[in-house]
Amino acid sequence: MEKHEGKIKKRKYSRAWLALTVCIVILIIYTVYHVAYGLAESVPTTAAGIVTQSNSIVLEGVIFRDEKTVKTQNQGDLRPYLANGELASVDSAVAAVYSKSGNESLNARIAGLEEELEILKQSNVKGIISVPDIDKLNAEIDSLYTSKMLALANGDTYRADRIDKALLVALNKMRIYDGSVENYDDEIAAIESELDTLYASFEGEREYIFSDKSGYFYHSCDGYENELTMDALASIDANGLKNILDKVKKEPIKSSEYKCKFVYGHEWKIATLCDDATAALLSEGMTYSATLFDFRERNIELTLERVGESKDGYTLLVFSCSTRPDGFEYSRYQSFKLDISSIEGYRIPKEALVTVKDKESGEETVGVYIVNASVITFKKINIIGESDGYYIAAKVDKSQEDYRDYLNLNDLIVLEPDGMYDGKLLIK
Repeated sequence: MEKHEGKIKKRKYSRAWLALTVCIVILIIYTVYHVAYGLAESVPTTAAGIVTQSNSIVLEGVIFRDEKTVKTQNQGDLRPYLANGELASVDSAVAAVYSKSGNESLNARIAGLEEELEILKQSNVKGIISVPDIDKLNAEIDSLYTSKMLALANGDTYRADRIDKALLVALNKMRIYDGSVENYDDEIAAIESELDTLYASFEGEREYIFSDKSGYFYHSCDGYENELTMDALASIDANGLKNILDKVKKEPIKSSEYKCKFVYGHEWKIATLCDDATAALLSEGMTYSATLFDFRERNIELTLERVGESKDGYTLLVFSCSTRPDGFEYSRYQSFKLDISSIEGYRIPKEALVTVKDKESGEETVGVYIVNASVITFKKINIIGESDGYYIAAKVDKSQEDYRDYLNLNDLIVLEPDGMYDGKLLIK
């Protein structure tokens, strides 16, 4: 019995000693680490992050769509039953045209109310509002205001007026965001009621307009619908498009005998002129990123459908798009930025770049120093681009056997490489 108890005591003693030993080792490691950390030399660094650089060009273009103008017997007032740009179902009544015209002040009042109603409907935010939503809207307001100032400075009052509408929508949304108003339901109902009263004052016989097939209904025409058709686009050359561009820039809207129109399908096209050297970099059938400069900068995808023949150093390009940007007004003249190509890699501050010479071969290698656990390590890079203040290095290819010798994502790049060398310990 005593012998058995002795074994138990010995076992407990061994366990206690083992636990104490482990604690002492951990304490030593902890102390050494923090002492070393406290003695480590402070070196300014930046993490290797991803950056994208685009090769782009700003172009001017003309929009083409599959459109159909509506010709009516009556030439009086138009009363639409759908909102401007709203999708009409097959065989539905979209508007009525009266045999008599009202007075100018009445029609001006209706036009003003219709515009106000459209703005309020676009402004009527529903659902939960987040902080990122507010930040995004503030940025949009700043962008719209800047765009308006630029348009006015360039004498482009037509574009400035369009920007005003988008700016009003954004400012109205902000009133909901900051709690000034809950919504615009009451204002919308009041305008709709007044419009009903004004429309009821129209005189004469009514001629109804029906949609023969599903399409987007518009209350007015710009006067180019029967001139700038899809069939006409197929035969337009570079000189022809140049003449059209000059015309639509000077006169965005011209008088039309037609009161309204339908637009069919989601696809629309934009024709533009590009210098031959740039056009040679593009390929038919390829899709490119673009930025529309309507009232706000918005990104879309454009597919190059046709590359025309060169004329006087310029090539005709026809792009197609199958998306309908929210709130986009399809004015005939459009300016946009086209991204021809892009590169993606690690951002390398120029001051961090070093060239290391091999002692035996004399071969020079371009790279950067990084900090790796208080040790300076040299990493190779392949420069693929350059911008103001930084280079772009190719991302590491982990299929290469020596990929560990190259800079990787999030490596801490030394910003002041003077006096550094591979293997240097950062101990004071």
